[in-house]
Amino acid sequence: MIITLFLCSPYLFFLIGNLISYISKLQKKKIHYGYIIAGILFVGIFGYNIYNQPFQYAPNNQKGQAEEVANFVIQQINNKPFNFALLSTGSGNSDYAYVYYLTILGHQPVTIDPTSMDPKRLTVTNQLIVVCEYAACKPLGNPLWEIAGFGQATILKNWNVSVVKVFKLIHYEKKRVH
Repeated sequence: MIITLFLCSPYLFFLIGNLISYISKLQKKKIHYGYIIAGILFVGIFGYNIYNQPFQYAPNNQKGQAEEVANFVIQQINNKPFNFALLSTGSGNSDYAYVYYLTILGHQPVTIDPTSMDPKRLTVTNQLIVVCEYAACKPLGNPLWEIAGFGQATILKNWNVSVVKVFKLIHYEKKRVH
């Protein structure tokens, strides 16, 4: 961690600048070897930074992926109200991108209110769409409020869409034996 803080701070630039300044003062007789060494060091650092620039790689297209997933979700809900949940890794990703596209496309998910605000559970619909952004995703029994608030559920269908997995959950109904 200390190394990361050092590499991300201005001290590294001061250190390299002082090193180049010190090297440039080296001389033997009338030849300034320091200028040559400092120039090579400067060109090397500059070349390394140009070669490893971050914008040389293609973007990950998160906006397009969120829109694609939202369009897919709309196809699966059959124009009926639905609840929505996002399961992502610890990166702190939010469902805002998906909800934004669902909303502007005219299919805003219903937010599940706590039972203190909704004692009749009118905000719980008959279907819950869960988007998982990691491979080992298991939405059943997950403690996330959007899933836990939906109640006991079963997986009706699941699909791989873009780089995520989409689950359609419905309420669990115990089969009666006659």
